[in-house]
Amino acid sequence: MSAGPSVHLDTFKGNYAASSFLTKLTDQVLQVEGRTSPSKSSPSSKGSPAKDKRIPADPAAAVELLLSSFERAEKDLGKLQLQVDQRVQDLQQALAKEEQTFQVQIEVLEAHASDVQSSLLQMDTDIGQIGHSTRLGDRIQAAEAARKRAKNAGEVMTYLAEFASVSDFSELSELFQDDNRLAEAAAMTRQILALANEVMAAKERAGSSSTAVPSQSSRASQQGVAQAIDRLEDYRNLLEHRVVARFDSAVGSSDLGSMMACARIMAEFKRGETSLMQRYIATRAMFMDAKEVQFTEGRRAVDAAEAITAMRSLGGLYKNILAAVRDEAVVMEQVFPNPGPAMAMLIHRIFEQRIQAALDRLLVAPPLNAGPEAQQQHLKLLTEAYKRTLALSDSLQEIVREAADVQELAEESFGEHLADYPASELAWLQDLHNSTLGKVGRLAMEPVSQYCSWNAEAVERCATLSQEGSLPRHVRQLFVGPSPRQPHLGCLLDQVSAFLQAGLVGAGAQCNSTCSNPFSPATVGPVLNRSSAAKAAEKVIEIGMGSVLEAVGLASTIILAVRQHYLKVVEKRLQGSAPDAAACAAGLAGMVRATEERILTSLQVAITAFFAQVERTLTTEQKRVDFRPMAGMVLPLDQPTDACLLASSLIDALLRFASATLQATNLTSFCAEVGRKTHALLMTHMQHFSFSPAGALRWKRDVNEYTETLQVVRIQAIDEKMEELASMANMLVVAPDSLLGLVDSSMRISHRTALATIRLREDFRTAKVGSSTLAAIFSGD
Repeated sequence: MSAGPSVHLDTFKGNYAASSFLTKLTDQVLQVEGRTSPSKSSPSSKGSPAKDKRIPADPAAAVELLLSSFERAEKDLGKLQLQVDQRVQDLQQALAKEEQTFQVQIEVLEAHASDVQSSLLQMDTDIGQIGHSTRLGDRIQAAEAARKRAKNAGEVMTYLAEFASVSDFSELSELFQDDNRLAEAAAMTRQILALANEVMAAKERAGSSSTAVPSQSSRASQQGVAQAIDRLEDYRNLLEHRVVARFDSAVGSSDLGSMMACARIMAEFKRGETSLMQRYIATRAMFMDAKEVQFTEGRRAVDAAEAITAMRSLGGLYKNILAAVRDEAVVMEQVFPNPGPAMAMLIHRIFEQRIQAALDRLLVAPPLNAGPEAQQQHLKLLTEAYKRTLALSDSLQEIVREAADVQELAEESFGEHLADYPASELAWLQDLHNSTLGKVGRLAMEPVSQYCSWNAEAVERCATLSQEGSLPRHVRQLFVGPSPRQPHLGCLLDQVSAFLQAGLVGAGAQCNSTCSNPFSPATVGPVLNRSSAAKAAEKVIEIGMGSVLEAVGLASTIILAVRQHYLKVVEKRLQGSAPDAAACAAGLAGMVRATEERILTSLQVAITAFFAQVERTLTTEQKRVDFRPMAGMVLPLDQPTDACLLASSLIDALLRFASATLQATNLTSFCAEVGRKTHALLMTHMQHFSFSPAGALRWKRDVNEYTETLQVVRIQAIDEKMEELASMANMLVVAPDSLLGLVDSSMRISHRTALATIRLREDFRTAKVGSSTLAAIFSGD
């Protein structure tokens, strides 16, 4: 049997509970017994190990075992009790010793606390005394300051009296004689002058407020102060000269320390450091040994090579200026207490003496009679110089910061050169236009493209050279002039309008000249047939009416090109100025309307001239025997007459040329007008002849030829008119007894209308229907 569990002190540590302790003893005993007396498990316990308790088979043995275990536990507890009691006794003895030691420490600390409290009380007393001493010290310092001021005032008054009494500066005190004490002398001189001026002002106020006559001593005192002020001014000038001389010497030897000392001294004077700044700047190498731009006074760049050389020289000058300013900025920061004014003086002088002079020599305006090339070269040079000068100003602005507005100085440098801008651009554009207009014999797209390109070039320069806010106004002048109703020479719309007008007028004149002669077989050649007539008609139309049609087609294309130029180049430059944008839009719309009116007029004049040519051709070439042959003549009824062949060839060539050159809207209206005029001309032409039955058939063949020619027009109203003309020819063909049925049933026209055509019959006066003449039958409705 096992000896059972042991009991030790650790058992009672932590969360100790008596019930848990007893349960632990019992479980241990039962487990031991279960191992010695195993028993079979019940089936229900299978698979449930958590509930598997080993119950001993002999309860009496188990009880005996428990009692034995409890006895041993009791003995162990007794031993533990003795151990615990001994430990408690030891702890109590140690605690008593600790309490005794702690009490001793408490007594010592209480003694120290008493001493500290006494020290704090003494400290409060001392602090009070120190505060009283501090107030006394402040009073002493204030009194000392007042004493120093009084002493200083006394010294100033003494020196004032000294200046009032001495007759020569050599009699002055050592302070005003020693070169090593110039700064002190300058400061004292300023104080003396301030006191003297204050004294004079006080005396003047007192004199103006008092009605009593000043005493002789008062007047003498006032005169003495005034004399002292005059001598002080003289001495200050002398002192300033001495400082300036020392500064010049320091500048010559590049002694920055001495230069800085002189600048500090000069700060005490009326003009401050200004005189030293001016003297220092005047001695800079850029003003003493300047390399001039390569062009001398009055010379200009006459070609691209000289312009490149000039810009290279200007760029070198600007590079040297920028490097020099950077170096001088470093020196001025060290020398002058306030370097800003010095930098401003330097920049102003650079622009006045170097940049302005270089620009004036470089940008010599071309003479009035200079050609467009020279004017363009000058404008390009002006633009490039302006860009480089503004770039230089940006770099200089970073160096001088707020000391000077360098961009304003740069723009002022171009004031004279840009005074009348963009007049120079307009003059150049106008010269180009004049030279181009004289060389172009007829309307073409290439000159207009060149106009737009030149205008775009001018607008681009304008964007660079125009001052802030003036760009839209300048672009408007380049595009439309000062206003739409007052076009300016050189503006794009004025140039294009003049070119269009000249082209349309020239085409019209050429058309009139060509159409003045009839289209005759001699023009066609030795053989007159459909093919030869068509070829000859194409040539006549091309140099005559075709010139107008081509000009009209090009005019529409030119207007479209100008509109695209406006949207691409001009419009974006007008942002921010509604009046200028409106003026340009109105000018463009006005030019379009004016061009359309010119196109319509040109077409009307050209069509009139063309049909006059057709009419002359018919009048000349149409023979009476064509429609009323003499006895024995056989007419070729399957062919049109020669006059018809010539006239229809002209009309056909005209319509084909129009289809190739005119746009849809213009083409439709033009072809309709040609159809109407052709019908009207044939109606008039028919009235000039008398027709036999065979001649009437030939006339009907001519009408069919004209109808086929006009079918390319495809206008219903024209087709109907030509059908009516063919029906009228039938009244000349049928027998007299068939006329009444034709007029009343088929044609359904009035007898009076029919009579105008029936009169043209060869048998009108002789033919009868029954006993009635044709005149009697159709004389009334």
